Amino acid sequence: MKKNQSVYKIYVLIDPRNGQPFYIGATVCSLQKRLSAHISTNPKTKYLGNSLKKYNRLRNIKTAGRDPIIKLLKECSLGSVNYYESFYYRKYIRMGHTLFQHKNQFNYISVTAKSRVPGYSQQVSRNYKERRRLYESKM
Repeated sequence: MKKNQSVYKIYVLIDPRNGQPFYIGATVCSLQKRLSAHISTNPKTKYLGNSLKKYNRLRNIKTAGRDPIIKLLKECSLGSVNYYESFYYRKYIRMGHTLFQHKNQFNYISVTAKSRVPGYSQQVSRNYKERRRLYESKM
């Protein structure tokens, strides 16, 4: 990566009570700052679907007197943040974990840059999808 380019951190939130991952995210902030933002989420904010489930999990962890664990998975550039976030999301789902992502979670880059991220476009060739599936199944 270039020196002046932002470094995105792909991370996972883990429930310390049972060691289960429950959220995959990306940030340019420090992981501690991002964890604080998750913990201090305003309950009056409008929550729907998986956002509400994530909020409830965070609230239950705090009620138990604990803090969620945040673990770095990957550092990457803006051009590949969607790819790696969705890659780790799919990887954890295949491992049998339940993750609480927003419906439009993987949307960090501009429309013009989206076409340069492998696997982002809905119209990726079948050959690419098949190669990707085979590669991921070996991990």
